[in-house]
Amino acid sequence: MARRHKWLPDYSHLWDVMPEDALTRAIRARTYGHGRRDFPAVANAALLRIFAGRECLTVADLLAAAAAMQGPRGWSPSFAADYVGNLIGWGRELGIVEESSDGERSWRLIERSPVYEVIGGRCVRVRGLPDAEQVVMNRKLASLHRRRATIARAAADKVRRRVGGLLDRLSVVHWDAGIPAEWLVFLGDQPAGMQVKEARGFILAAHDDWEPAVTKRWLAEVEATVTAAERDAVVRREAAEAAAAAARLAEDADAFEGL
Repeated sequence: MARRHKWLPDYSHLWDVMPEDALTRAIRARTYGHGRRDFPAVANAALLRIFAGRECLTVADLLAAAAAMQGPRGWSPSFAADYVGNLIGWGRELGIVEESSDGERSWRLIERSPVYEVIGGRCVRVRGLPDAEQVVMNRKLASLHRRRATIARAAADKVRRRVGGLLDRLSVVHWDAGIPAEWLVFLGDQPAGMQVKEARGFILAAHDDWEPAVTKRWLAEVEATVTAAERDAVVRREAAEAAAAAARLAEDADAFEGL
């Protein structure tokens, strides 16, 4: 039987390429996504997150958005810029984004609600339909979004319980632990300089709007921090016990010599 190989994307076009060049090339060429039937919906959702309520984004804005994605995902600057540029290119292709001709080069989000979504395993257009079709689609979307919201809340609560358990474990071995720098990659600068116990509420709610891949990396980071703290606590306890035992032996030796 012939072995089936998983297709892997080719990122050789990013070798020795600066982030801004990667961004503009991806906008022009749409570097990936052509073979994915769900990619219009994926790109649409990602664009809404990148614009985040803003009307237009310049090259500098897009590079800033790419930089913000690097840390939580472990991406290189050029890869992150390529990712954002590819989304803008797809947005133009799909009629979701248009380039502005006024002054500095920028791109405007035309539709602030999803135009494409995955429904029943298929990527479908959900906005800009004929009136009768749009009415039916709106009912489907309302039902779909209610189900998704319920599932998302359940998933967020599960993560919250897991992170809470990890924080409890950390408090046992290091009750006054400060927030590690590695956590700020995910949490941002707001809790910088605080102790974990002081920022507990903020930490437990931080993941609510994150993508699943980022949440997974966050859980792994918290788990690694707590495991290391527990391991260090064991080492300190064993060292203290060894020192106490050595001190008792020294006292016994002194007492014996005094007999």
